Amino acid sequence: MGDWVLRVTFVLMVIALFIGLWTVRNALMLIFLAVIVALALHVPVHRFERLGMGRGLAVLTTLILVAVLGGLLSVLLVSTFVEQTDQLIDQLPDAFDQARSEYDRLADQYGLPEIDWDALLSGEGADLLEEQFRKVPGTLFPFVSGLGGLIANVLFILVIALFFVSDPTNYLEGMLTLVPQGYRPRALEILVELAATLRAWFVGQLISMLTLGTAITVVNAFVLDLPNPVALGVIAGIMEFIPNIGSIISVIPAILFALADVPAKVPLVILAYVVTQQIQSNLVMPRIMRRQIEMPSAVVLSAQV
Repeated sequence: MGDWVLRVTFVLMVIALFIGLWTVRNALMLIFLAVIVALALHVPVHRFERLGMGRGLAVLTTLILVAVLGGLLSVLLVSTFVEQTDQLIDQLPDAFDQARSEYDRLADQYGLPEIDWDALLSGEGADLLEEQFRKVPGTLFPFVSGLGGLIANVLFILVIALFFVSDPTNYLEGMLTLVPQGYRPRALEILVELAATLRAWFVGQLISMLTLGTAITVVNAFVLDLPNPVALGVIAGIMEFIPNIGSIISVIPAILFALADVPAKVPLVILAYVVTQQIQSNLVMPRIMRRQIEMPSAVVLSAQV
């Protein structure tokens, strides 16, 4: 029964391996994000190395540029949000009453479902809304628990990514030790090809983010006439990096800005964002990825679904 025992043992070990991987899935997700960040940083680092810089100086220059860019984006977004939030807090009661009256008018005119606002905003309705809002962060980012967990995870990702990009050869050799010696040349080819594909995907993602951010800025400035269209475009472009969920997150600031400006614009804002993001997701993004990573458009859409 030696062969039978060997097969059963092998199956049990495979099951145990999958259980172990599932147990540490949150840590694996953070490590994968660190790999993505490292590959993204590798693009400018490689450019600086081609200009004659050493590896250490190229990494330091890249980090300084990223820090400066992050600081500029923070100044742009934080100041805008503080201003709009203060304005929204002052106008929110009147804006909510106006939005509720507008919905009731549309409900009577077009037969939309009626809403019992008093029941919704008090008692079980309010408790249900509060409970759902509390669940949102954990649903969107299950590996983040509270502000402390968020800070710790971000620091972990940045530190691990910095190690990866500073000495990639060392970690590549370490990964190859997990492969039988006769297969290591082929494994090295696969890892190099995977890295090149991920870098091409990241460049394509940057192009997609820039395209969507520009489109949202134009729509907010010339179609919706919302305040601070550039900040809203930057937010939409950054959120494009988060598949599927990012498009939902990016529309929330625009809705808040519309409520603080002209509450009647809220339906137009939602419609404009939906149309723009659908064009981006179903037409622009698949074509970009087809050129960057040679993946057919239908495969990209099917993977998103």
